[in-house]
Amino acid sequence: MGFASCRAGAASGRSRSRQRGKHIRVTLGRPDEVAALLARTQARRLLADAAVDGLPKQKAAVAAITLEQFVDAHWDDVARYWKPSTAKRNFTAWRVQLAPAFGAMRISEVRSTDVRRWRDECAGDQEAQYNRAIPVLGSLFRYAEALSLRRKGSNPCRGLARYRRAAKERYLSPLEYRRLGAALRAADDRYPSQVSIVRLLLFTGARISEIRDLRWEWVCPLTSCCRTARRDLGRYG
Repeated sequence: MGFASCRAGAASGRSRSRQRGKHIRVTLGRPDEVAALLARTQARRLLADAAVDGLPKQKAAVAAITLEQFVDAHWDDVARYWKPSTAKRNFTAWRVQLAPAFGAMRISEVRSTDVRRWRDECAGDQEAQYNRAIPVLGSLFRYAEALSLRRKGSNPCRGLARYRRAAKERYLSPLEYRRLGAALRAADDRYPSQVSIVRLLLFTGARISEIRDLRWEWVCPLTSCCRTARRDLGRYG
């Protein structure tokens, strides 16, 4: 980089480089128009571009849509890998926790610092909500990478740990079991199907939906096992 003056006495800053065997001169501006520090910065950028000229360059993400627009267009594509109950719960997490924080941001501009700042804001009363929402946000960014709306490996949720929560387990006491058994026997004549479902829940420890949607072809009397499309209940009874 240097300054050149013409016969009329006017001076201007110039950058000189060599690209593919040719000398390239670029005028940066007159001293009274461009500060020296800015001229040096521009010259360094031009020299850096010349150094990598001809080398393959990584394609930049061209996404200009917001995360809310992305969800409106592609939620069904992401949610098809989840069970219906999981998809419903995850959409609630998006609508209540994620959309207010990230919905208006462009999907290609969300950074790890943005997600970490949101994580810190959830400390305390909203830790459980954060733990449920962060996998949903990560899934959205993974699918955005698959569609080339973000650079590969740029998921801002990567490496973010969930808050540690004390496990909440509650078991019925012997007295509570006796009271429940008495209530089931009293209701057996009026609600036989419902009582059978409750008893099967007690014996297997399964989820309500797994017993409610159970099919006869999933029941194996020889092995005393119940199998579903998602989960093996045999270890419970």
